[in-house]
Amino acid sequence: MGLLCSFVLHAETAHDAIFKVLLESNSHPYFQQPYSKTEQSNLKKLYQLNQNRLLWFSSKHPAQTINQLLELFANAPAQGLISSDYTTQHLATQWQNIQQNNPDLYQFAAFDTALSLTFLRYLHDLHYGRVSPQQQGFRLPQKKIIDLASALYGAIQIDEVNDLTVDMEPKLKPYQQLKSALIKYRRLAQHFKPPLHFELEESLHPGDWSKEVSKLRLR
Repeated sequence: MGLLCSFVLHAETAHDAIFKVLLESNSHPYFQQPYSKTEQSNLKKLYQLNQNRLLWFSSKHPAQTINQLLELFANAPAQGLISSDYTTQHLATQWQNIQQNNPDLYQFAAFDTALSLTFLRYLHDLHYGRVSPQQQGFRLPQKKIIDLASALYGAIQIDEVNDLTVDMEPKLKPYQQLKSALIKYRRLAQHFKPPLHFELEESLHPGDWSKEVSKLRLR
C-alpha cells in the first residue's frame, strides 16, 4: 500500500510539474508566437478548473471530439476566418503521431494544451472578430466580456462543445447576411478562377466591336 501511495504521489507531482512548465512559459512548444496575457490567463484558468489534468483526453468521447475540433479549424474560412491562423495542419500531424505512437505524459499534455489554446483563440476570433469595429470607425458598443475559460470547461463537461461554438457566433443580422454573401462569392471565385486575358489586335473606340468584349460580358 505504501508503494502504491508513493507511485500515485509521484504521478500527481509529475502532472503538476508538466502543466506548470507548459502554462508558465511565455509561449507554447507547438507555436512560435508567444501567448498574449489574456490567452495565458485563460489557459491557466481552464486547466486550474480541471485541476491541471488532461482536458480533451478525459472528455466523454476524446477521439471524436478532437477530430471535430480539427475539422472546425480547417473550415474556419466558412466563418470568414483563416484556417492557417489555427495551425490546422500542424495539429493534425501531431494528433496522428499521438495515435500511431506511444506518447508520454508530456506529449499528451503538450497536444492537449495546444488544442485548448487554439480553440480559445478560435472562439475569441469568432465572437469578437479579428479587427476592432471602433478602429474602423464603426460606432458599435463594446461587446460584453465573456469568461471563455469557464464557458469552454463547462461545455466539455456536458459534451456540448459544438453548441458552445454556435453560441459564440454573432447573432446580428448583418453578420448572417455577410456570412451568406461569403458563401456566394467564394463559389463565384471558384467558377472564375482562371485569369481573364484580353488579346486585342488594335485599340477599341466607342462603337467598335470585338469578340473579346464577350468575355467581359460573361463576368
